[in-house]
Amino acid sequence: MKNQKTRKIRVVIRKRPISKKEIQCKEKDIVKSQDPEIIVAEDREKVDLTKFIEYHKYRFDRVFGENVSNNEVNLKDL
Repeated sequence: MKNQKTRKIRVVIRKRPISKKEIQCKEKDIVKSQDPEIIVAEDREKVDLTKFIEYHKYRFDRVFGENVSNNEVNLKDL
């Protein structure tokens, strides 16, 4: 019989803030965090050179935003 406290593997991510260097280089923040998903905005171009943004969603057990500190991410509560 399995132990009732059998551990599971969980995937938890924390989005990092865009760096000062990235801001100085005028790079865009293309990742948005919306627990339990992140959304990545990819700049694309069609054959006729029309530009558009393609969005990719990835789901995790938990997603923490860039404003969450290390102290707020408490592994016991996951």
